[in-house]
Amino acid sequence: MAHALARYREKTDATIEVERVRRAHALDAMAQLGWGLRAPDQHHRNGRTLAHTRAWAERALDAASGA
Repeated sequence: MAHALARYREKTDATIEVERVRRAHALDAMAQLGWGLRAPDQHHRNGRTLAHTRAWAERALDAASGA
């Protein structure tokens, strides 16, 4: 991701912080997990099981917190 953001900066002169992207990713993962917990009968529509979404959320939170 850092490499892709560096290339983007080269092309656009815009700076995007890796930490900020990681936090946004974690928020999205948590939102998906919340949806899965609230509406498990609908969650399958995203192609993931609730266990997959929970694991994704845990990984995203770890990445955002630097763990």
